[in-house]
Amino acid sequence: MEYCEGGTLASAVRAGLVHETEHINGRNCVSVTMWKLLTVLLDVARSLEHVHRLSLLHCDLKPANVLLKTSPDSSLGLVAKLADFGLVKMITNDRMYIRNKSVSGTITHLAPERFETGSRLTPAVDIYAFGMLMFEAYTRHRPFANLHPAGILQAVARGSRPEFPPGTPPPYQALAEACWAQQSEQRPTASIMVQQLQDMLARTNCPSVFAKRHYV
Repeated sequence: MEYCEGGTLASAVRAGLVHETEHINGRNCVSVTMWKLLTVLLDVARSLEHVHRLSLLHCDLKPANVLLKTSPDSSLGLVAKLADFGLVKMITNDRMYIRNKSVSGTITHLAPERFETGSRLTPAVDIYAFGMLMFEAYTRHRPFANLHPAGILQAVARGSRPEFPPGTPPPYQALAEACWAQQSEQRPTASIMVQQLQDMLARTNCPSVFAKRHYV
């Protein structure tokens, strides 16, 4: 595997890749630079799109499994690459799903159907995890951080999800929430995610839709 000197997305987000701290009216305020965040997420969504075209499910998408490599061709100077295919699954039939045999992966990013033995697993399991990645990258908070594993399972089963802070750009929040829909067939495809992220990135220059920074 090629060397990715930028480390993981998890480490980069903690280090302030897309966040800045400003002192405003005597308070430290953390802001998100949206074009940077959207640029990274678009790379990840394109990677997922490619993986799904190969009839593969990644099954462990999270910030720690996204690596960053320097690139002079990127406006950010970095390109995000999907890594760690240790739990990958291949769809080998024409029905575009496989049967779930066991619970594996990172519990905070597992779709509801991942907790059910015998359930149908489709590319939508990765879409759900992408929605959680969107939340984590924007807020710098791990989903369900205050719950133990059994509590997470119960929360996900009843449809509970993390809450974005007030002021989150509506298109961004709407896409994340669509990704983690309870029913897998209601989640967008990777191709739709790519289209919507491209649209959001193009609109970051439109102040009425996206401020340059959003405070979290």
